[in-house]
Amino acid sequence: MTLKDNYFLKRAFVIFLFLISLPSLAQEGYKTGPQPGWLTAIPADDEGFMYFVGTGENQEGRLSEAEKVAVADIVSQILKFVGVTVSAMTTSEARGSLDEFKSSLIRQVSETGGARLSGFRVKEKWLRQNGKRIFVAILVSYERQALLEEKERLAKLFASYIDSVRIPEEEGDRFVSEGRLFKAALSYLKAAVAAFESSLEGREIALSRNLAKAQAILEGINLTKLTDNLTAKVGYDFEKQFSLRLTASSTPNNLAVSEIAVRVTYYEANSRGDLVPKSQTLLSDQTGVVSFQHPKPNFVGQGRLLMALDLAAQLEGLFKVEQAYPEKIALLKGLLARKQVEFTFTVYPAKALVPYFVFVVDLDEKHEPLAAYQSTASGINEVLSQNGFELKSLNLVPGLLKTKTESELLALAKATGLREGRLILGQAYVDSVSQDSGRFLVRVNATVKVFDLVSERLLYEKTILKSSTGTNLASALYAAFKAAGIELGKRLAAEIRE
Repeated sequence: MTLKDNYFLKRAFVIFLFLISLPSLAQEGYKTGPQPGWLTAIPADDEGFMYFVGTGENQEGRLSEAEKVAVADIVSQILKFVGVTVSAMTTSEARGSLDEFKSSLIRQVSETGGARLSGFRVKEKWLRQNGKRIFVAILVSYERQALLEEKERLAKLFASYIDSVRIPEEEGDRFVSEGRLFKAALSYLKAAVAAFESSLEGREIALSRNLAKAQAILEGINLTKLTDNLTAKVGYDFEKQFSLRLTASSTPNNLAVSEIAVRVTYYEANSRGDLVPKSQTLLSDQTGVVSFQHPKPNFVGQGRLLMALDLAAQLEGLFKVEQAYPEKIALLKGLLARKQVEFTFTVYPAKALVPYFVFVVDLDEKHEPLAAYQSTASGINEVLSQNGFELKSLNLVPGLLKTKTESELLALAKATGLREGRLILGQAYVDSVSQDSGRFLVRVNATVKVFDLVSERLLYEKTILKSSTGTNLASALYAAFKAAGIELGKRLAAEIRE
């Protein structure tokens, strides 16, 4: 065989291989021959359908690779029409739905089986091969209404985070630009909770970002007391309101800020004399000032009042966040703990500046005066003195309590030169004595009455029982009478209204 014959034999073999490959290509659903018109002039969208053409090529003659490029081209065009973009704010549900939509498109174009998309059809596939290089083009149609429905469905999924995260965060940004800083902080905290509760791919990023924005604002809010160390009489208003001003160091010249919620915590005495907390929330005015008119105090002595930034509702909403990210919420709580101020005040008895004379006698079980133990009066004087009462001495013999009536004792007091003031008149007697395991238990019954010396009118009356123990009878008696005096002193200081 000559060299020329060998050349033609090899060429014929190549042509044979090409020809036998065409049926396999046709089996893939591709047409060959003249270039179709839809490749250069994509069919115009009509009332019922929209059309897309994808092209792809492969220099090595691999049809599957060329087809992948063409399919990706079609998917890209359809997604561009749908108009959704994956970002850090995309929920896992939206991302998964988009991936499933893309997979369905790919499966249907490639005819590899699987779910079929409603309204989507492959109209025609065409290929051209030049040597090893292979070029493919695919024409598809998509029912307009079905595609619009898919577009709306995906748009809703991709926008699902808007109401819960983006809107409050953008609202917070707007409040900052308007100088409404506290409302901005509340919006950021709302966005943080929403981010945590969402299925955002980047929910921790959104959570941290909004918490940081809120903390930056709260850190810059300063609370400055305008009034402090106020005084009042029990049952009467304070001469001034408790006030503070809120300013923001993040603003020019540390400007005052309004609309800040401040929780005021104060205390009132209950029926047993115990102080119980009360609270009220106020908003700062346009000058950044919060003023609180304390209710008429119903106890005597030193008191305190707290004002703090009020984020109780927001902290409750952050409970689940705290369980997952305790360190993040610990920072916020630590910051809020520093954003409070304490006011102190003193409450005096209503008639604390009127002179008081105490004549209270200690008696034994037979109601005879105990000359060595006049501790009840001592306890009363001690407490009243601590509470600002003006106390004066009264020279009356203890035995007079047994022989004189109340009117006669008032007359005797006046006879000593008293013209005005109050007389605290009373007695404390041993109600019972018992002994157990070497210790003595003494119970005392004590009664006091308060008279106005000018009108001789009874202003107040109180009876109490008080017990105490001691290693011997003398110490038990002393302790019981003294305890009764202290208790009566507290009651007098807190309950006298005139």
